[in-house]
Amino acid sequence: TGLTMREPLYFSVNGFGFVGNTSTNELWKYEPGCNKWIRKQDMPGINFQSPSFIINDIAYVMSGNTLWAYNSASDSWLKKKDIPGEDKRAGFGFSINGKGYLGGGFYNDANFYEYNPITDVWTKKNNLPPFTGYNRVYLVSFVIGQKVYLTGTNSGFWEYSSEGDAWIEKAPVESSYACAFAINNTGYVFSSSGILSEYSPQLNQWKIINSYPGQKMCYPI
Repeated sequence: TGLTMREPLYFSVNGFGFVGNTSTNELWKYEPGCNKWIRKQDMPGINFQSPSFIINDIAYVMSGNTLWAYNSASDSWLKKKDIPGEDKRAGFGFSINGKGYLGGGFYNDANFYEYNPITDVWTKKNNLPPFTGYNRVYLVSFVIGQKVYLTGTNSGFWEYSSEGDAWIEKAPVESSYACAFAINNTGYVFSSSGILSEYSPQLNQWKIINSYPGQKMCYPI
């Protein structure tokens, strides 16, 4: 039997899924068409709880303060510009309009940064909303159109516009140790209590649409 993974790295690029074991540095690619796993180039010592984002089919992974770019076409890792400030462990990442964004985590306070992959430059943006303490840890997000939506345990629910670099508080949702995703123009948040909530950005309203039938969990992915 293999080693059990603790909070693995995972992302999808070009219709394929990738899962990285931060204990062994193994990276595996899943090909859904033929239902098989393929071992890829080992990761360059990625820490667990490393946030990531995707820009133009390149996966960017922030390990501590070190940014790594993974090119699935060449199966290669390339070190990029370090991010300023403190360790970004357990932070969050997303991309919009060709830029990457990172914030949150155990040590990063309210700092929030934008990454330009063309110039390989980090830019400090306006601070995160007034979360407190560990409420900046394990934040989750989804993107609809040109807006990003961010939430987390006891953290409220916020909309971010990269054009105005502005945060706007929106209708709250149950999001304790949650995961989040978007389908078409609708957002979804699944909390560790087993509640699946659906969000309409047009109405700024949440609707509980289903409860998870399985065992309750902490840190769903």
